[in-house]
Amino acid sequence: MRHVIPEFSILFAQSSYIATRCVGLLLVLTLASCALTSGQKKAISTFAAATSTLSTSISNNLPEMRRRVAEMNTQWIAITNTPDPGEPDPNRALPHIYKVLTTHGTDTTAFSSDNVALRIQAAETLHEYGNLLNQLSTSDQSAALKSSATAFENSVKALQTSAKCQILNSSQLDDVGVAVRAVGGLVVEWKRKKAVKEAVSQGKTLLPQLVFLLKNDFNVKGTGLAQGFAVSDNRLLTKADELLNPREQSFTCPPDPRIQTPTHAASGLSLQQQLACSQEFLQRPILVRSYRLAQQNHEWLKATAPSTLTALSKIDSAHQVIVDSLSQPTISFDTVTDFYDSVQELLGQAKAISGK
Repeated sequence: MRHVIPEFSILFAQSSYIATRCVGLLLVLTLASCALTSGQKKAISTFAAATSTLSTSISNNLPEMRRRVAEMNTQWIAITNTPDPGEPDPNRALPHIYKVLTTHGTDTTAFSSDNVALRIQAAETLHEYGNLLNQLSTSDQSAALKSSATAFENSVKALQTSAKCQILNSSQLDDVGVAVRAVGGLVVEWKRKKAVKEAVSQGKTLLPQLVFLLKNDFNVKGTGLAQGFAVSDNRLLTKADELLNPREQSFTCPPDPRIQTPTHAASGLSLQQQLACSQEFLQRPILVRSYRLAQQNHEWLKATAPSTLTALSKIDSAHQVIVDSLSQPTISFDTVTDFYDSVQELLGQAKAISGK
């Protein structure tokens, strides 16, 4: 028995060593399967960068859209003496230049400062959501994680206050906060993935509502801001064109009615006709400016709205890829890359149209 015990001890020690190594390897593999993959992290990072750029583009374009509507409505008021049937009274429209003076004669508050601010807040919430996902997937700084979670929570609350509706309830926001705090400053990958999953689960409720609101505002055929912009643009273009190309008259005005040429004197124009010629001459520069303004704004909307609408249409698909990747071991991230490319294209168009 004394000769067997040492051999047994050696065998036992070897077995324990192998078992320990196997358990350790199994633990590593288990933890690895609970962590975010490099593909998931890259997809989230790309998604966050795209939402940030898209948010910036929208936040810049909406105030610009409002400014252009006010300018077009002011020009329309300046050139309109007698409105066509169904149009608003230009003499009473001046205080409402930031509203959409529709062809049905009703003022809507589409371009009020509060309404535009609501849309900008929606775009900001979109950015904060993308930033939160990115911080959760990459950062190991407790302060940065808590800051991004707080910014997201405050952004959602501000949006709900402005919209006077509930998008995420307090419990849902608290769940995100609890998951973020659980990550802390420690690089515990399974906690990181759990926090990302919790944030994404709330994002499935939040993101479609933000996208729906913003898409309607960049859809000319919708009921939002782009449609109101088109109303003002079309009305100004039509009125300026009509006045620049009046119906045939029984008399011909001289090139400059301020100069009394022999031909003009011999034409036998009545005083009323001379006054009509003078008014037409004096108003022509304003009409030309109005027509050009309407054309420029038409081109601006054509360059801005469709590309923004395309990017917004793709954001749902890109987000769904991230959702699916958290539950599926293998998935293609091409849709996320496609969304990023669309947003970069939008940014390039915005710079080209603004000349910056």
